[in-house]
Amino acid sequence: MLSSCKMQRAQQILLSGASITETAESLGFDYPQHFTRIFKKHFGETPSEYINKYKYR
Repeated sequence: MLSSCKMQRAQQILLSGASITETAESLGFDYPQHFTRIFKKHFGETPSEYINKYKYR
């Protein structure tokens, strides 16, 4: 299982303006779809939903 630190880093990267693909690659995922699945399992929302929810707060 991935560490919470890695998922928190994903949040930071996404909010910095990186794409989901760039975020997934920077965290060592081979497939953005797998990253999206793990992110949703961890946070209860997809990376896209997270970006739309928090990007402009």
